[in-house]
Amino acid sequence: MKNQIIIYLSIAILFMISCKNDQTENSVFEKIELEWIDSISVAENNDFFNGASDAQLIGDSLLAVSSFLTPGVWFLDASNGEIKYRVSDCDIVDIPLYPAGFLIQDFPELHILDPKQKSIFVFHVIDQTLVRKFLLSIPENKMIRTVDSFFWKNEDFFMVELFPSLLNHNKVGFYKEVDELIGIFDHNGTLVNRFLFYPKKLKKLDYPITPYQTFTQTKSNLNSLKISFPSDRFILEYNSINTGKINEILEIPSQSDFFEFNPAGLEKEFNPEFQKYWQVPNPHFFKNMVENEKFLIIQTIMRNNNNLKNYEAKSHLFVYDKNKKKWFESSNPTNINRMGYLAGIINEELIFFEGSQRISEEKYIKRAVLRPVVD
Repeated sequence: MKNQIIIYLSIAILFMISCKNDQTENSVFEKIELEWIDSISVAENNDFFNGASDAQLIGDSLLAVSSFLTPGVWFLDASNGEIKYRVSDCDIVDIPLYPAGFLIQDFPELHILDPKQKSIFVFHVIDQTLVRKFLLSIPENKMIRTVDSFFWKNEDFFMVELFPSLLNHNKVGFYKEVDELIGIFDHNGTLVNRFLFYPKKLKKLDYPITPYQTFTQTKSNLNSLKISFPSDRFILEYNSINTGKINEILEIPSQSDFFEFNPAGLEKEFNPEFQKYWQVPNPHFFKNMVENEKFLIIQTIMRNNNNLKNYEAKSHLFVYDKNKKKWFESSNPTNINRMGYLAGIINEELIFFEGSQRISEEKYIKRAVLRPVVD
C-alpha cells in the first residue's frame, strides 16, 4: 500500500512538472530577427497617392495598396515598383469611392467596401469597368468603419464589420454593451446572420481606454479565415463561414518583450473635443495577419506610451512556425513608418509596402527574411 502511494505521488509530481513546463513554453516567445534584403522605389510618375491604409499581395507579382487620403486602390508590379493599374475615386463611370476595406481574392476583379455608400463595388481592374454593386442593408444602429474595417467574402456571402453608431465608444463599459460584430450579407445585400462578440477581457474592462483596432484578420483565399484579438491572445478560425462557426485553434504566448496585450488605461475617459489621440496612452494592436503553408505572421503597432509629447510607434512581428509548432517574435522593432505594412509572403520572403508621408514622399516595396538570432 505504501509503495502504491509513493508511485501515485511520483506520477502526480511528474504531471505537475510537465504542466509547468508546458505553461512556461506556451507563455514565452523565442526570438527571431527580421533582416531587410531589398528595397524597390515605387515609380509614381503622375499617378501620386498617399495615406496607405492596407497592402495585399496578389500571387508573387502584384501588390495592391489602398489609400484613404487619395481614395482608391493601386496595383504595383512587385518586381520593379511600376504602377500597373488603379481603381480610384471617380475613375470609373464617375463612381465616388472610399475603400474601408478591399479584397483581391478574385483578381482581376476587385471588391471594395464603401462605408459612405453602404455598398460593395466589384470592379474589373484591367478592363476598368464596374461589374456589380451590392447595396447592404446596414441596421440603423450600425455603421461601417471608415478605415481598417473587417471585410471577407466567399461564394455565397459577404461578411462586414458592423460598428455601433449610437454608443459612445470612449465610455467605460462600451465593449460590454456591443452585440455581434460581424454581419453576414447575401448577394441581395440582405443581412442574414450575425456573429462574433468582443472577448470577455474587453467586456470586463473597468477603466477607460482609447478607441483602437481591436482585432485583425487574414485575407488570403488560400487558407481559412482567421481572426485575432490581442486582448484575448487566441487565433480564431472559421471552418464554416455560412454558419459563423468559430474555433480557438492557437494560443499566443503572454510574455512579449515589446508588446502589451492589456490595453493601456487612461486616467479619465477620452474626450475627442478637447484631446488629441496622440496626447494620451494608446493600446498596442495587431495591424494585420498573413499566412502561407509555413508561417502565420501578425504585424503589430506599438505606441510609445512613455512619450506623450510626440507620437512614436514601432512595429514588430509575431511569427508562428507551423512545422516547428513554435511562436517567435522579431527582436528588432522598427518605426512603423520605416517598416511599412506587411502585405504577404513569397516563399521565404516577407513583402512590405512603405508609404508614409511622415517620413518621405517616396514609397517602397521592401523584402525581408527571418533569421535566427545570433548571440
